[in-house]
Parts: sequence; C-alpha cells; structure tokens
Amino acid sequence: MLAACEKDDDVNNPPKDSSPLLKSLIGSYIDTPTSNDKIKSWVLQAPEDKPWLNVYLALTGSPDYEPVRIQPLQNDTEENNPEALKKAAKYDSLAMAHKDITYDRYTDFQIPDCLYRRTTAIHVVSDADYDSEHPAGTYLDDIINIRFTSAEDYLATGYSSRSTYLGETTWALLYVPGYVSDDDFWLSENLAEFNQIQRKLIQFSFTFVLDKGPDQTGEHHFTFTYMNEDGLVLTSKTPKFKINSDTF
Repeated sequence: MLAACEKDDDVNNPPKDSSPLLKSLIGSYIDTPTSNDKIKSWVLQAPEDKPWLNVYLALTGSPDYEPVRIQPLQNDTEENNPEALKKAAKYDSLAMAHKDITYDRYTDFQIPDCLYRRTTAIHVVSDADYDSEHPAGTYLDDIINIRFTSAEDYLATGYSSRSTYLGETTWALLYVPGYVSDDDFWLSENLAEFNQIQRKLIQFSFTFVLDKGPDQTGEHHFTFTYMNEDGLVLTSKTPKFKINSDTF
C-alpha cells in the first residue's frame, strides 16, 4: 500500500508532524518472479448475469512469492548487517540510475516494490474464439486495458507533473488535482500500448478489463504470458469463466 495523500503546495516544506525528508519517490525495488509457481492469475469478477464490461481479471505474485526488497537501511541495527548494507548500496545505485534522488519531500509517501527490470510484454489469449478478429489462441491485447501502479511516468517528468503519461491511452482512474496520493500512480492503459512502451518501475500487480465484448456468450480460459528484458517468460492460466456478449 502507498501512504496517504499530501497537499501539493506543502510537499517541499517541513510539516508540523514528524514526516521525514525523503530523497526518493520509490521506497523499494524488487526483482521479477522467476518461475510460474510464483505468479497467479485469476478472475476477480465475472458475474454470469452481467455483461462483459463487469469482468475483471488479475495477475500478481502467488501467495508464496516473497520478493527480496532492495531498500535503504530500515533501522540502526542494520548498520552491522552485511546483507542489509549490500541491499542499501544497490538501492542507492538504482535510485541514481533512475534519477530518483531529488524527490525532497517531507512526507511518508513513497511507492514500494517497483520492478527494476523492464517488462517487455504481457500477452493474453483465450482458448475459445472471442470475435471474428480474435479467434482462439490469438492475442487479445488490443481489446484489453491493463491497470497498474507506476512510478515511471512521474519520474520521467522530473517530479513536475502527475498527469503526464508515457502512453496515448494512459490515464489515472482516480486522479485528483491538488493532492498527491496513491491514486495518481494507479494507471490504466491499453495493453497493446503497454507492450509497446515496455515499462519498468511498476509493481507486479495487474488488473485487466475488457474493452469490448465477445461475439457470443461463452466460457473462456485466459492464459497470461509475462516477459521481461532478461528473456524470462512466465505463464499463468485462469480458471474457466463465462463472458456474456452485449445481447446475452
């Protein structure tokens, strides 16, 4: 979870409470899950009495996935811990490489668990025909929107704009001008464009919504394929679920 919201006008001024001065927006980095058993896809919602636009799918780490967090020292006792010191040094190196060292906010607000390896693609296919342009086994990427948390877009502006995005289809679903909150970094984007951008500094937690309905009401198994810049390929298959057409 991200921290609570803060007022834009106050982010560079010492607050009345004891919030620390943070040099970086990203609180910790993680590596990608490394095997299929470390990821999970499932159907968040697919009511059989509702149309296709009520279908929500998810891809995340599995319950037994415990990422190694690369982060600053968390307390004084870690100053004598070689492993903690190694992680802190790598965190500093990653922050420098991603130009995340001048956040300079008196706040508890940071984005945790950002992937420092680039995601090159997330593809989605069904085992059943979806429509005339998407027979079974073909990518559904162009008719799916992906939702995810990203630090990349804000960092690309030098912390200057929370409403400037890397993609043409990108938008923050719950963005409110004037206040910084986790909602500003929870983005929606067409999956095909997401794959063109090849993002990093995102969390490994994705939600998917359909952009159009199938030609016919029917049951589907969706298979998710995740790829990163190191050539890693992970797959996960949802349980079978029903998608209604517009005219069910």
